[in-house]
Amino acid sequence: MYPPLRTEASIRAILHQARKSRPDLFVSNHVLPALYAGGWLRAAGIPTISVVHNDDAEYRAKLAISGGGDEFFRSSAIVVISEGLKSLAHGIAPETPIWHIPYGVPAGARTATPPSGVLRLVYHGRLAQTQKRILETAAAFVRVARLFGAVEADFYGDGPERGALASLLARDDAGGRVRLRERLSPGQVMGVLPDYHVAVLMSDYEGLGLSLLEGMTCGLVPVCLRIASGPPDFIRDGENGLMVKDREADFDAKIGRLVKNPGLWRQLSDAARESAGRYSETISEEKWEQLFTQLAAGANPVRTIRRPWSIRLPQSHPDLRDEDFRYPGLVRAVWRLVRFGSRR
Repeated sequence: MYPPLRTEASIRAILHQARKSRPDLFVSNHVLPALYAGGWLRAAGIPTISVVHNDDAEYRAKLAISGGGDEFFRSSAIVVISEGLKSLAHGIAPETPIWHIPYGVPAGARTATPPSGVLRLVYHGRLAQTQKRILETAAAFVRVARLFGAVEADFYGDGPERGALASLLARDDAGGRVRLRERLSPGQVMGVLPDYHVAVLMSDYEGLGLSLLEGMTCGLVPVCLRIASGPPDFIRDGENGLMVKDREADFDAKIGRLVKNPGLWRQLSDAARESAGRYSETISEEKWEQLFTQLAAGANPVRTIRRPWSIRLPQSHPDLRDEDFRYPGLVRAVWRLVRFGSRR
């Protein structure tokens, strides 16, 4: 069965593949077995890179593996996608090189046109309550549509709360002005966003806030909750977007400003497009190339990747219980006995 179900089996599969392909560098990203397998790869002279995409408990636990704790499992470099995550990584992994490389955003095919009678809001991304607070966002969309009349809003995406979101809007969709659409493929996003005026993201926390940057590239005005990491890197409240203190009264007030002041929308839209230009795909690719070049230049000659007889891992972290599936001790002993027999 692939992929393997157990953490130890996944580590062995990664090392087996690495012995066949003999990579010059290994990007474990945020995949737990890959973070652990990186220990044996780095010991063989292959630089390893882990990536931090968010500032929740899961990523803090993975940072403790890739940048702290047991030195054997430390990555050669850690990539973070925002300044907030850079500060987090420095605090947990002070001895590991940290590289700030945000996601790259493609150029928009079209640019949003100024509102003409109706201000159109859009959310695109994962439909989840944890982090994204999608149900509160939907309630806010319905409320401003009723408050101001000249407001419409659409959700694009999929996720665990799609059914709950559909049920909420079935009870009240502001007279059909708040709608649930299908998930957009990556190739569709930049073609659809210019049909809107405001990109909304009301998450409790974010790594970067890519959906906002995609909207800004197309000239949409970003409106987001004021949070610690991600959007503060590229949104300056009142200059190229709007930050709100809550999903209720302050959100209503900021949307009301855009409805009543088309000139403000134009000002923020122009500034948003200019700001998003600093997050182009080309700039991101160049930074990754610099990292690869630097690590490859300082790497030792690649040696044989060891086949570990016994995979000894740090104690499983409680915040990783949904993806760290270890063999029970007795099961592992019986399995070894059946496969290899007695080795006295």
